Amino acid sequence: SNGLSVTRKQDFRYRGLTSHLLGKGMLGFRMMARSSWYTDDMLNTKLWSGSEVDILNNALPIKEWSIKTTDENLIFPTNLSDNNTQLLTFKKTTYRTDLLLNGTIVQPSVVNFTNKFKIVTAIVPTNIIVKSNLDDIKSSTDITYNNFYLPLKTIETINDGFATNTTTNTYQNNTTGIGKDYYVGRMLVTEIEKQAYGTTVKAKQEYTYSNNLVSSSKAWNRDNSGWIQEAV
Repeated sequence: SNGLSVTRKQDFRYRGLTSHLLGKGMLGFRMMARSSWYTDDMLNTKLWSGSEVDILNNALPIKEWSIKTTDENLIFPTNLSDNNTQLLTFKKTTYRTDLLLNGTIVQPSVVNFTNKFKIVTAIVPTNIIVKSNLDDIKSSTDITYNNFYLPLKTIETINDGFATNTTTNTYQNNTTGIGKDYYVGRMLVTEIEKQAYGTTVKAKQEYTYSNNLVSSSKAWNRDNSGWIQEAV
């Protein structure tokens, strides 16, 4: 060691402090950002990572981005979308929010005061857009769910249809079971289909169970003409 010390720094920025005046109190900041670690002689290397949350929906992250800048005005860009080429990366998440009363989707306006405390909130992402301007790749992923909010089908589209990846899941549920015989979301089949350059490649995995444990798995080849089964 030459006996010299180096001080590293990291900066933080915040926007939109929000509070709830009817009981919830302070909800936090609508937008936040932090820089990468840097030293005083490496200011130009700072990368900023930012996020925007939906204050009205449990502060879920709806937009995330990264940008290389020393301009304070660009840390929180006015154009927060995948069209902003100044961003290194961008991510946008859209959610589905359901309010459930005894397993049934309800609107809060029609629930009486006594039942409001029984409401369960289910929140799942339904669409995720990711854009990288470093390699010019954009993906959009759509997710559908069953009644238990387990993902049934996930479709990822890359560069507006240049390639697609589709994953389909089949589950087994036993909601009337007692004790160890009760289960939800037992995976039975996972099917994957990839399409690109006019070619389609498929894969399928099947599972069987014994005494509530996976007893075997069967992996099919790309055209489902043959398989390999493994005992667990």
